[in-house]
Parts: sequence; structure tokens; C-alpha cells
Amino acid sequence: MNKLTSKTGQLYFGIAILLTMGSISGLVIDRTSGRTLSNFEFFKKGLTPDGLHYSVHTLRILEFSDIEIIKVLKSQYQATGIRVSEYFLNPEPWEAALVDPRIFYSFLSAPFVKLFGANGMFMVPMICFVLLTTLPLLFTNFLSKNKLHFLAFFISAILLTSFYVKYNVLANTTDGLSSLLIVALVLALHLLKKTESSKFGAVGIATICLMACITRQNEIYVFGILVIFLISGGLNSIRRNFATVSIASFTIIAWLVYSFLNFGNYRLITSSDGTSLSSGNLLISIGNIAVDFPRTILIELSQLWLRDQGIFLLILTSMFLMMYNKKTNFVGLSFLWCLFAGMSLTTINGGLGSGFRYALPAIFLGAIVILESVAQLSDKEPVNSD
Repeated sequence: MNKLTSKTGQLYFGIAILLTMGSISGLVIDRTSGRTLSNFEFFKKGLTPDGLHYSVHTLRILEFSDIEIIKVLKSQYQATGIRVSEYFLNPEPWEAALVDPRIFYSFLSAPFVKLFGANGMFMVPMICFVLLTTLPLLFTNFLSKNKLHFLAFFISAILLTSFYVKYNVLANTTDGLSSLLIVALVLALHLLKKTESSKFGAVGIATICLMACITRQNEIYVFGILVIFLISGGLNSIRRNFATVSIASFTIIAWLVYSFLNFGNYRLITSSDGTSLSSGNLLISIGNIAVDFPRTILIELSQLWLRDQGIFLLILTSMFLMMYNKKTNFVGLSFLWCLFAGMSLTTINGGLGSGFRYALPAIFLGAIVILESVAQLSDKEPVNSD
């Protein structure tokens, strides 16, 4: 029976891979043919203004001149209606301070752009899309719960067909890579909890944290996850994992100091138009954010329900199962933190209706919460000796 269920799990995983690759193939055809295969405006344009900054960085890594960069970007963005100008070569200080330190996406994209031209910028998001949409099946294999393969396949199908997941992961921005690294950090720490912390594990965790922070402004996610990891297991966890968390925290702080000195991105609290929220009274600014937070949750969840019922129900189910089990583990707490941090960033940036962009890691962690919760419930059921 074990061999049969294992083969069944492999079948589900194979089908999920085929469906994912099929979705990506359609996207590639859509982008390279100049024709629209979807009713969504996103697939017609397929690019966002943020991506211009990272394209500039990538082309500079490849030693393109400024004249060549503008020519490439104008050709790439011609159909989008986004105006490409020399501004993106030297953006305003506040915008440069937010984008210039985030070099990892451009660094990873450089080899693909070298091979495939400007469309190579989409390769990293596509790889992230494959990994994130098949994550439930990969995690189920890790749990060794063969009877959960169908549930994992169903969740993967929800992620694969999700408008929000496609919109945020496959756009020419860092969102997909950022989410993948945050999820990877949570799963790596989860694995350490099941084993024991080691020097190799500490170095690996610190590396993932650094990669996440040089991809997007992920410090709020990373620090919160590290604190949860440290205290979620009580005093024994603090003693065992203090070194791991300390090394990772020191790495992030060292990066922040370096980036503050070299890029001037010390104004962490800024609105989306570059106006510093702390330019007046900082306490009043923080108070305004707290007041706006409930409105952010209401608007974001309402729009999520209207646009993507599958993801809305996935998040709702994750929270319900956590309450039903009456046992919140490290992954569950990380899911809640990413949800809270994402809503906070949305409030700070004033990006209401952003497609759940800032809370994107919570979607994939919610999928893991469902699988873990169901696995825990199934372990409580009587075992059939047959």
C-alpha cells in the first residue's frame, strides 16, 4: 500500500509540474508573441514600473551603456504605456535609496538576460512560480504523509490558478523571489527545530536572511520570524537556538549599517511617493498608521474576496485550522506574522488594493499551515492495524 500511495503522490506531483510548466509556457508565448492570451490587463502588459529599476541594474551588471539601456527598455516596455525616460538611470534620491541596495534579483537575472535578452528578466520569477506553486506537494513528501497528496495537489491547483499569485510572482519585480526566500527561511528554521541547531545551520540561516534583505525591504519579516523561532519553544529553545539567531541578526544589522552608509536608505518609514512619514512628529505618524491599520485589513481582504476567492478561503482555512487545533507551532506563528507585517507595510506605503503584494509570503505559508494542521489531526485518529 505504501508503494501505491507513494506512486500516487508522484503522479500528483508530476501533474502539478506539467500544469505549472503549461501555465508558464502560455505566459512565454504571450510575452514573446505580442498577443494577449488572457483577459487580464496584467498579461497584456506583463510588466510593472518597478521592474524598470531592476532591469537597469541588470544591464549595468552586463556593462551596457546608458544609451543602450534606454534603447532596450523602450523596446521592452513599448506596449505597456509606461513612459521610459532617463529618470530610471538616475532616479530621485529617495527612490534610489529604496531600490539600489536590492541587488540580488538583478544579480540572478544577469545570466538569463545575457542568454535571452531583456525577456531574461522573467526567468527568475518563472522559476520562483514553479517552486512556490508546487511547494505543498514538496512539503507533503517531507511530512511523509502519503494520504495528504490529494489535498496538497488541490492546494497547488489553487495557487497555480490564483490571479494574485500570477500577478505578483510573474511580474517583472522582486516579489516572487522575495516570497520564496521568506518561505525558505521559515522552512529551514522549521527543519532546525525538528533536528538541532548547528554551526552549518546557523551559517545557512544567516545566508538566507541576507539574501532576503538584499532582494526587498524584508527586514521586518526576517526579524519577526527569528524572534518567533527563538521563543516559540520556550526556555530550551532559547538556549539551543540563541547562537543561530544571534548570527543571523548580526548579519542583517551589519547589512543595514552598510546600506545606510552607502545608499542612504535610513528613512525606513516613507510613503509610496517618497515623502518621509517621520518628517513631522514621528509619534503622530506611527499613531496614524495604527489608526489606518483596520481600514487596510478591511479593504485588502474585501478586494481579495472579490478578485481571488481561492486564496481568500485558503487564508481563512489556515486561520480556522490553527484555532481548531488549539496548538500554534512555529510555522503557524510565522504565517500570522507575515500576514500582520504585510498589512502593516501596505498601510505604511499607502498601497491599498495592491493585490496582497506585501503579504504574499503569507499565502504560501498558509498552504503549509493547512497541510501541517491536517497531518496533526490525522495523527490523532485511531490507526488501523491493517
